[in-house]
Amino acid sequence: MKSGDPGKLQIERPAPRAVQQCADPVEIPLRRHQATQEAAWRQDRIALAQCRDNHSPLIDWVSGLVDSITD
Repeated sequence: MKSGDPGKLQIERPAPRAVQQCADPVEIPLRRHQATQEAAWRQDRIALAQCRDNHSPLIDWVSGLVDSITD
């Protein structure tokens, strides 16, 4: 979009980290020692939290975009 074009919305792109794909879920071994299962579960929870943190700016960006269009 050209700067100064009154007929076009000026929309900034979201932060690059906000559009990164999240890690795949960690497979939790069913027939392993409890410590192995807990380590896999912990790794999966950490990845999920990182995904949430990375996508939080995208949620804010979309909300801001919707607000700017509907106001």
